[in-house]
Amino acid sequence: FLKWGEPPWQIAEEYEEVKKMAREEHGRDLRLGVRFHILVREDDAQAKEEAESIIAGTASYGESSSVTGEVAGQVESVSQQRMNAMTAEGRLWHGPALFSGINLVRQGAGTMLVGSPGVVADAMREYIDVGATTFILSGWPHDDEARNFGKYLLPLLPSFPCVGRTYMSDVYATLPFRLPTTGRMYAAPTIESTR
Repeated sequence: FLKWGEPPWQIAEEYEEVKKMAREEHGRDLRLGVRFHILVREDDAQAKEEAESIIAGTASYGESSSVTGEVAGQVESVSQQRMNAMTAEGRLWHGPALFSGINLVRQGAGTMLVGSPGVVADAMREYIDVGATTFILSGWPHDDEARNFGKYLLPLLPSFPCVGRTYMSDVYATLPFRLPTTGRMYAAPTIESTR
């Protein structure tokens, strides 16, 4: 079951409901995945400044955005409606790391985990606490964010609790790779429990 990055309490409510239905009606146990953009830097101030610079020049908070504002009422996707609701009143920060400003400049998964390595790791742990076993993470430019992920966040993964075990024995991670023909780096880190 994959969710876009809404606040943990909101995901927890829906996940519990869907998990119960899958178990009772289909005899299945579901795993929970959460999809985020990610921006991790050495310190919180630098990370937040960079995140907010991504949306600089877009419509003012609360005004129509060419991406979400004018068509918000016409969107049928429940997930997109929930992303739009997160920015509807100009509130872009939902806790110390959850930034919904990306929704102002693009549709789809419009939230980003932003901050220092410790702050982003703590935010990810909150999602683990509500049942997340898989994280699909992206950032841009891809090669820069893949490097930052590897430099700042990857060393913290062994301390993540997951299914009662440490991540080093339970995680599959897709890390940056370099295409041999062009030398360019690409990455869309996927971190998940293999249990």
